Amino acid sequence: MPTQTFFNLPGDKKQRILDAAIEEFSSYPFNEVSVSKIIQKAEIPRGSFYQYFSDLKDLYKFLFQIIADKKIVYINKVNLDHKGGDFLNTIRNLYLAGLQFAIEEPQLTQIANRFMKEDEHFRKEIIGSLEGKTSDFYYNLLLASKAKGEIDEKVDLEMAAFIFTTMNLALFDYFQSKFKGGDLLKEKDLVVEIVDKMFYILVNGIIKRS
Repeated sequence: MPTQTFFNLPGDKKQRILDAAIEEFSSYPFNEVSVSKIIQKAEIPRGSFYQYFSDLKDLYKFLFQIIADKKIVYINKVNLDHKGGDFLNTIRNLYLAGLQFAIEEPQLTQIANRFMKEDEHFRKEIIGSLEGKTSDFYYNLLLASKAKGEIDEKVDLEMAAFIFTTMNLALFDYFQSKFKGGDLLKEKDLVVEIVDKMFYILVNGIIKRS
């Protein structure tokens, strides 16, 4: 966590440091990011950086707290707006909320995507017990829906949670490749249409039925 000295900084200076860090971490994997680049963009002395953070990993961990806090805002909107909805409708809206976050926070999303390609031990060092929480979230949602009779008894909930988590992570990459750097914010209707196509396959499968 940053030191109290960092939190005591004027708001504009704190934001300048965070903006510099976000730009660097969204552009390069962790082992290619340097303190020098960040302090140059933030326009602060090297000594000041170490008054605010113990090292580069400390700053990296703080960025993930920021990402988590911002994403929770999007997730909570789904929970508030879709209470009592069926399982697949809830999942669909969670995916759309995640995509909305990705559209509106592309640099933070890029940091998260780069992070997923890091070594497993390094990921655990950075976010510790937070890793796996997404899969746990889907598992608990599946468990509750199964108790309500919405889920087939033959479904392996652990495998289903893994599939939903993986699809969630892959969606943004799919849209990025499809629109090739275009502005997803201007394509919101098409984003919803594509998510619905994915859920059609999920619900109906790909085998033609008579």
